[in-house]
Amino acid sequence: MGFARGILIVLEGGNILHTILYGASGLLTSLPSSLTVLGMYVFQNFLNLLIPSASGQAATSLPILLPMGDMADITRQTTCIIFQIGNGLSNILVPTSGTFMVALTMAKVPYGKWAKWFIPLLGLQFAAGAVLVLIANAIRLGPM
Repeated sequence: MGFARGILIVLEGGNILHTILYGASGLLTSLPSSLTVLGMYVFQNFLNLLIPSASGQAATSLPILLPMGDMADITRQTTCIIFQIGNGLSNILVPTSGTFMVALTMAKVPYGKWAKWFIPLLGLQFAAGAVLVLIANAIRLGPM
């Protein structure tokens, strides 16, 4: 959590966060919101590989995703669902998760064997998550 907060401080202090948001806003205004939510979803899933901590991810990604969603007219609830699904799906695959690796070791299951078995299932879950994110965006999930 502290490391992720440090990244955010550097991004804000160096005006890098604003540059990222400005660059993304140009792209977002030209894309339909359905493509924007899918891009945000892919970004969050990728970030889960780098930062296995949910609180660390929240501190790092939500300051970027929430304003990005606001600029693209995506509800904040949809953005939060993007975060939740993107954070949760690959937790039992990423080797950067200490708890997961300990569980595999205790079960005496080699990581390669587990990954070979689980990756097809993860693909199905990723597709289902994308459908849920698209539905949340289509119904404008959130307060009326």
